[in-house]
Amino acid sequence: MTSQPQLDLDYAASLRAYLNDPDESALAAAYALGRAALDNGTGITHVVSTHAEALGSLLGISAATDLSMRSISFLAECLAPLEMAHQG
Repeated sequence: MTSQPQLDLDYAASLRAYLNDPDESALAAAYALGRAALDNGTGITHVVSTHAEALGSLLGISAATDLSMRSISFLAECLAPLEMAHQG
C-alpha cells in the first residue's frame, strides 16, 4: 500500500510527465495513481488537494493564484458531499 505522501509525490511527477507529453502511458499512470489512492483509502478531496499542490508547484506561485487555481477550491467543496456520502 502506498502512503499518502508518496502518492502525492508520484502524482506530481506523473502530472508533470503528462503535461509535457500527453500520451496513453501518462494516462495509464494516472489510472494507476487513482487505483493506489482508492486502495489506500485516500479521499476525493485529498486527491483534489494533491492536484492543486502539484499544479501550483508546476506553475509557480504567481500563476498558482490565478483563476484556475482558485477554481480548485470550488471543485473540492463541490466534491466534499460526495466524499462524505461515499465514506458514510
